[in-house]
Amino acid sequence: MPSVDFKLPRATAEGEVERMLDSAAIKVESKQPLNNGTGTKFICSSALSFILYFKREFSSKIVVEKGELPPVFGVLNSGEHKGERTKNVFRREIKEIPNFDKHIGTDESGKGDYFGPLVVAGVFVTANDEQILKLLGIRDSKLGSDAKNMELARKIFEVLGGDKISVISIGPMRYNSLYTQMGSNLNSILGWGHARVIENLLKNNECGHVVVDQFGGEDVIKKALFKGGRGVEVLQTPKAERDIAVAAASILARAKFLNELKKLGSDLDIELPKGAGGAVTETAKKIVFLKGKDYLKTVAKLHFKNSDVL
Repeated sequence: MPSVDFKLPRATAEGEVERMLDSAAIKVESKQPLNNGTGTKFICSSALSFILYFKREFSSKIVVEKGELPPVFGVLNSGEHKGERTKNVFRREIKEIPNFDKHIGTDESGKGDYFGPLVVAGVFVTANDEQILKLLGIRDSKLGSDAKNMELARKIFEVLGGDKISVISIGPMRYNSLYTQMGSNLNSILGWGHARVIENLLKNNECGHVVVDQFGGEDVIKKALFKGGRGVEVLQTPKAERDIAVAAASILARAKFLNELKKLGSDLDIELPKGAGGAVTETAKKIVFLKGKDYLKTVAKLHFKNSDVL
């Protein structure tokens, strides 16, 4: 059975796994602790089940029993690594986020979705901005409904204005091209997107600190930054949505993703489902039947395993 190792502390491993599943729109139907206390079995609604084993205090392992992990779990699902045992090369340590006088927060949406773009958003906030955003109820987009995120996105724009916000949408055609150019590495695309958003914000705002929800090694974003952004300190940490700027960025990214997904579907007169489960594959089959397989590259991220059965 395929497996993947994580450098995750035992105390936070379950929460991190649930976060990754949630970002891929996969619902956990039940969790079953193993009798010997060495792990937890996850049973999901999208024909997926796996066991999270606690190997050591700071190391965990997932063994897939049924189905396939979504791409957000790493290279386990990439074409050249199917069925192989793989390891994350970075340590997912939850870091303390300081109280900055001003800083940038960035986050993304769509990386676990077969259909639609990959969206990266960032916001620049002062301490005063943070207080206003907190009063508005800004929090991680995954904790709110689609309708709520759309509403909050409008309020964030009203509070911060254009100069303090940057949103980049990488449509499926561009995404598929970048995925090939960057060696079939999703983290490289994410690093490129986050770097561009950071640089856009630095054009109009003096800032020395950036907080990012961690998706790869510490150097992924730093290597992607051009000269204008290399002087900033980038703090990458799991659960970065604790930070109000990152939470606001997550809402803006999600709102943009939802708008773009709806537009792509309206062009086909089809409602494109989120995530990468069975309903997504069935919709992809319908699109292939109506428009041909080549059309998929205009609406979908082709490296997902959903493409394998088409």
